[in-house]
Amino acid sequence: MDNQKNEKLEFLKREEVHTMGKDIRRLREGQAQEEQERVLNIQGEENPTPSTEDRVRQEIEHVSDLQKERMALLARVAEQTKNQETLTPRVSLQKPPSRAQKVLVRFVIFLIGSVIITLLTLALV
Repeated sequence: MDNQKNEKLEFLKREEVHTMGKDIRRLREGQAQEEQERVLNIQGEENPTPSTEDRVRQEIEHVSDLQKERMALLARVAEQTKNQETLTPRVSLQKPPSRAQKVLVRFVIFLIGSVIITLLTLALV
């Protein structure tokens, strides 16, 4: 029984310490918050923060500047590609010959070869 009472007392002591730790932490957080507000007030007096409208205007100007830069870059790229096209002529690629055309060319070559061989044999005889 003594053992259980001692455990309960130890548990209660731990709870009190834990609660004190929480209280101290809350107090420090409150002090930190007050210090932050004080610093913000001092900074607000020195440098007034721009209003929402001013920030929106600045953002719009920034975006429009970026768009202008992008358009200028696109114009330069288009000009460079145009210059490259004029320097390098385009090669018109023909489609490959059909199977029938290939056979016809081979047949004509065969006939010419046959005629030449026949003429040579007649000339030698």
